[in-house]
Amino acid sequence: KADAHIEYFKELGVFNKEKMAIHITCSLQYFLRKEDLSRLYRKYGVTYQAIMRSTILAAIRNNAAGYSINEYLQGRTLVAKGLLEAVKDAVDGKCCRASCTEHKCRAGCIPYDTCTDKQRGMFAEVRFLQLQEVKITAEQTQRYLTQVLEQEKKDTEVFKQGKTVTEKETELLRKEVEVLAE
Repeated sequence: KADAHIEYFKELGVFNKEKMAIHITCSLQYFLRKEDLSRLYRKYGVTYQAIMRSTILAAIRNNAAGYSINEYLQGRTLVAKGLLEAVKDAVDGKCCRASCTEHKCRAGCIPYDTCTDKQRGMFAEVRFLQLQEVKITAEQTQRYLTQVLEQEKKDTEVFKQGKTVTEKETELLRKEVEVLAE
């Protein structure tokens, strides 16, 4: 296949940083590197797609555990970028493309001519990943909302205490000004 290979993972069960099970739906697109097609078929044969999918799945699951519920709910862009980088590390390898002027090479890549097959990864390039849906259980949602509410209560109390201190300081300054004015 000469164009994008698309992998779609619907309600993929993963664990987050708090070791809670969540389900994510994501898709990604990868492209076979033309200069490495012979290596790809020599190593994986026509079954490369199944091997590629399982490698991508493992990279997503391993990296997903590094993010908190809050990051999944509030920092989706951060999570998506992290998942993409993890998949790129697993699939793209560490080598530059044969021509970095024709293709965009990753920063710090090893020159193409000096790379071993192991450093070339899976002879493909992952370009895009979309984090589409994050599902957490009702219990997790309730726990998350409770945490947010408790944090808001703490922040409100800190604000009220700061307001009281500021009012007292202002009152002292007002009295000093009145004394100086007399």
